[in-house]
Amino acid sequence: SLSQFKKTSKEAFVNKLKSTYQKLLALIFKEEKGSRTTYFTLFDEFTIDTAEETISITIKEKYFYILNGLTANFTRFELAEFVSLKSSYSKGLYRLLKQFRSTGFYEVSIEDFRRLLDVPKSYRMSDINKTILTPALTELSDIFPELQCEKIKRAVPGSRGVSVVKLIFSFKPTSKKDSILLYDYTK
Repeated sequence: SLSQFKKTSKEAFVNKLKSTYQKLLALIFKEEKGSRTTYFTLFDEFTIDTAEETISITIKEKYFYILNGLTANFTRFELAEFVSLKSSYSKGLYRLLKQFRSTGFYEVSIEDFRRLLDVPKSYRMSDINKTILTPALTELSDIFPELQCEKIKRAVPGSRGVSVVKLIFSFKPTSKKDSILLYDYTK
């Protein structure tokens, strides 16, 4: 996070910006319309001018609506958190959990979870645990303190076993107006 920069060198700050931009470039979005699937990145250019102490970011005009939608739902700090996540499943779960940050409770059917996170149909629950839930819960535990996932199971008619039908995520609730103090480099 940028809050770690107190009075460190300008070079360290610029290196952090470069690293952040590399992560932004790695964000690949998917848009599905009918039979067409389009993959794209949002950003064309990122310029750091150390003499002027400015940053310029060029966004593909065609996709302004996506960034406008993101910034409407995220603060700058949340956007930095989101970009720092490595897994697309962690990012999807982050978006879902952030909606319930004031309650610290999110309940979702396994069918909706599969749909919302675009989980392959071939994934069994053991695959979801290993590939999605365990890594995402680990990655998100710093952002959502005391994050846990409870699996609700029900007997399956015509079968001897039970299946997971619902996931309940719980974590320590936070205020919607969390704030972060950043160092003012203009002073």
